[in-house]
Amino acid sequence: MLATPAPPKQLSMTLTDEQLASLLSIEGDVQLKAAQLGMLCNEYRVNLERVLYHYEPLMAPLRAIIYAGGQKQQYIETQLVWLERVIVLQERRGGTLTVPLRELKAIEDDLMLPVNKALRASYQQLDVVTREELAVLRDYECPPPAALATMAMALRVREDEDTEWSTVRVVLSESYFFTFFISRAQTLLQRPLPPDVADALEGYCAAPAHAPAALARVSVPLAAIGAWLHAVRDYHRVRRLCDPSLPPVAVEERRRTVALLRHELQALKEDMHSAAEELQKLQQQITRKMFEVRSEYDDTMCTLHDVLEKKTEDFVKVLGGEELDPEEESNKEEQNQQEQKEGEEDGNAPVQSKESLIYMNVQEKEKEGGSG
Repeated sequence: MLATPAPPKQLSMTLTDEQLASLLSIEGDVQLKAAQLGMLCNEYRVNLERVLYHYEPLMAPLRAIIYAGGQKQQYIETQLVWLERVIVLQERRGGTLTVPLRELKAIEDDLMLPVNKALRASYQQLDVVTREELAVLRDYECPPPAALATMAMALRVREDEDTEWSTVRVVLSESYFFTFFISRAQTLLQRPLPPDVADALEGYCAAPAHAPAALARVSVPLAAIGAWLHAVRDYHRVRRLCDPSLPPVAVEERRRTVALLRHELQALKEDMHSAAEELQKLQQQITRKMFEVRSEYDDTMCTLHDVLEKKTEDFVKVLGGEELDPEEESNKEEQNQQEQKEGEEDGNAPVQSKESLIYMNVQEKEKEGGSG
């Protein structure tokens, strides 16, 4: 047999003058505590943002070093694979300058495997873009910098001279994008990129803000176009590296190139490692500063929240016709006054000045860490 829930308690419809006065007093306290708590919450969030804003200019260059280094490392490793395999083929033929084209093509095909996979993945991402997502990107009145840079680079790769946003809107129109964009992108692979466009594409892909994951936070179609641009960059890297029209090179010269590339790769890894360590230190400092900020507010906000809950409960009790314990209320009032008096004697900063106090502490401790 199912238990039936108890009927809700009926509130008293007639209140005495004393109860009405008590309700008004409690209501005023609730409104005051709620306003104080809301102000402290806003101030707490502002101080957290100030900590992040303080450290962001210090972390951004380190992220750029790590990301750009990773992009360059990928290309150096591809060059090393190509050179070392060609050296092996040359040594098998007694150090001859020339190597049969079919064997060079086999190496190129191996290097193209991950590139072709990335291209297919980018085409698939472009193909599943929805009309609604495309419309959001197309209808930007003030496009974000990442959107402007990505679409301008896409138009340059597509050999469009006009890179204005009005042209971008035409390319992003439903009739064109879903019909011609992918087919045109595949056709562009049949001829090499102009040197200036290739250099611009390298610079575009080296920026952390243009990583597909970062672009996805702006727009889904933008992330798909960014992934396509990265895949196109990798494709033309391999094509330039394996160009059969390049003059033959002796084994000794290739070995010297390998040694230089290995030295460059080692220096690059060391720079990336140092940047990663510095970034980790800054992130640890952010964590400590966040904890300090939270500690500054926990005692005040938690106590204030408890008082607000208790006042709300008292309001419901009085509204229901219950009497509050006068002795308990008197003790709580004395406790609140004592806490306020102790805070004034200790020289506690008012709520409004706590923002600047915490922010100054962040800057002073940062200076101490730098001088140490």
